[in-house]
Amino acid sequence: MPIREEIVSRHRDSVITRNSYGALCINTPDVLFPDIDTNKEPSGMLYLAVFFIYLACVIVASTYMKSWLLFFALLFLNIGIVPMLGNILFNLVHLVLGSEDHLALQRIRDFSKHHQDWHLRVYRSPNGYRVMIMHKKFDPH
Repeated sequence: MPIREEIVSRHRDSVITRNSYGALCINTPDVLFPDIDTNKEPSGMLYLAVFFIYLACVIVASTYMKSWLLFFALLFLNIGIVPMLGNILFNLVHLVLGSEDHLALQRIRDFSKHHQDWHLRVYRSPNGYRVMIMHKKFDPH
């Protein structure tokens, strides 16, 4: 596979590149580098779920009040309310369970604890973590 990043240097079958945010990266065929990316913001599915819950509440309230005007007014308000409620719910979940970064790092630690013969090096990346697995060579094919 061709390398798309700036090549800084070559060492036999390994290549050092500079990625888009300026970090040096080793590209080598024998080492496994899993990327573990984490969510920094709510997903579209969360917003969709909040929208349908809000819509159900709007239908119940406007039916109870027997008012089409209330239905359309509350439906119009969803433009601002649904994103706000989605963000609040996302932040509450992170307060209770921990951030995505914290959970990902905990999963890496748990894996390492249960696979003590594996030699892992964990690095922070802008989107989560990168793990270098060093206990054996891996065949890239």
